[in-house]
Amino acid sequence: MGAFFIASHGADARSRTLDAAHRARGFALVQKIAVGGHTLFQYRKLDGHGGIFADLADGSFAFLVGQLIYRGRIGEDALRHYCLDLAQEAVHKDRVIGQFALLLGSDNTLRLFTDPMGFYQVYLDAEAGIASSSFWAMLELLNGVSIDATGIYQYAWNGTTFGGRTFVKEIRRLPPDAEVIVSERMAIRQRPIPPASPTAPITSLGELVDIHSARLRGLFSDLANGFNGQLRVSFSGGYDSRLILAGLRAAGLRPALFVYGREGDSDVEVARQVAAGEGLALDVVDKESLAGAAALSSRRQELDFIRFDGWKVDGIFDDGSDAADRQSRHDDGGVPLNGSLGEIYRNFFYIPDRPMPLRSVVDSFFSAYAPAACTERFSARSYADSLIHVFQEALGTQTLRVARSQVERLYPLVRGRYWAGRDVNLNLRFGRMLFPFMHPQLIADTAEIPIALKNHGRLEAQLIERLAPSLAAYPSSYGYRFADPPPLRHRARSWLTLFRPPALRRHAYRLRFARRRAFPAYLAPSHLACFMDMEMPYMRRFFHLERLHDPDVFNRVATLEYLFQRYNAHE
Repeated sequence: MGAFFIASHGADARSRTLDAAHRARGFALVQKIAVGGHTLFQYRKLDGHGGIFADLADGSFAFLVGQLIYRGRIGEDALRHYCLDLAQEAVHKDRVIGQFALLLGSDNTLRLFTDPMGFYQVYLDAEAGIASSSFWAMLELLNGVSIDATGIYQYAWNGTTFGGRTFVKEIRRLPPDAEVIVSERMAIRQRPIPPASPTAPITSLGELVDIHSARLRGLFSDLANGFNGQLRVSFSGGYDSRLILAGLRAAGLRPALFVYGREGDSDVEVARQVAAGEGLALDVVDKESLAGAAALSSRRQELDFIRFDGWKVDGIFDDGSDAADRQSRHDDGGVPLNGSLGEIYRNFFYIPDRPMPLRSVVDSFFSAYAPAACTERFSARSYADSLIHVFQEALGTQTLRVARSQVERLYPLVRGRYWAGRDVNLNLRFGRMLFPFMHPQLIADTAEIPIALKNHGRLEAQLIERLAPSLAAYPSSYGYRFADPPPLRHRARSWLTLFRPPALRRHAYRLRFARRRAFPAYLAPSHLACFMDMEMPYMRRFFHLERLHDPDVFNRVATLEYLFQRYNAHE
């Protein structure tokens, strides 16, 4: 399914308007069902797929939004078997694949919850009685919009917001361990989550390769059952797309590849060698060529505002190539695979292997901000505290100093859930798509893998070689084959990052953007003036706009201004 929204009967007029707007933008209505004091609207994806609905044997019904593969099944068949096993408390957890929201209902009550790790994002205002997979739908249904200042700074500097917070006070993100109950009123309650069974840490590289290659084989085998002949891999010269291809080849599949870049780019050259050697189709995508005459079209930009659900991690303003590319991935029923979260097998944060304060995690990885570009409303301490609270919530701890393995857990639980998760929602609006590494059966225990085995891609290279030995023998964009140990020059560059102290990392962004970078044409005042008052009265309360030297940050700030002007936001 491409989208859903639930609204109380008190919002019927806005619901009708919003329904018409969805259908006018290419989201076909599948179901409209009254439940208690609310109405549920379900829509297909932009490529025409989705809209999965099932009447169940006990008289109840089920909707699915997002993507689900269960026990090798897809579509309505997967939904029925998953719901049956849920009712019997007999779910095969290692056979659940996909990011989704599930809605289970009867005549008077509806339950709504997401995939086991909460990667698929659902927004709600329980008091107003509205919930949706779409942020734009929430904005359209609300009576009024007010500004969350902390959410503004989180989004501007990170490309997303964290925890339950958004940059609109009324709109909250459903926690991964909660569900929505809809009857005459809407309420949120905690879902019972069984505690994880403690496992002894494994330190042998060989044993780790045995365990994780077996998990990968199982997951890709289920994908093979559902999508043989339709899969397309977003390929590069790096580890994660190579591991996806290795998993598919181990399952007997020959997917098509597509790579972003131009002739001569290292990713393109590596992809050509792999495709030629393995006999696979390859499409080289130069995104700049996709913009065409619509690059500065205000009509196209308005359409993309809806297709991209009001905001995305790099800002809503662009030249049109992003939407064109995402649509093209689904031509002829194609199902693309994306390597997000593949760094569960590597040292993502590249910080020393020792316990550390959570504030050092903020300094090391979440401090890409420029205080001089913020007004007096910005507090570096409050900003850091808001992130530390999210870290503690994700880890289930109140301590301010954590073990190195707990820092590793923050990669899927924070970076994956809130940054990659937003892109998951957007991609699943366009069509069917798979994110193989974003599953608990693969993520389990990866935080406990010794850092020394994650450094320089050591474990991931071994997994590639175990699943598909020929793929490890091709060059990579790192300048060496994954079948070979990383050369000294590569390891030396990594160590320079590893030993850079958090305080120095905190200043790296400010030094990098001490001077203004060139802005693309779609961020020029003449173009943005088609959509907003260029005095930017909202964002001037939070930023010194002339000091925003990073075009991506300025794009996000312009996105916020556009939204707040469009919906007459207040504080």
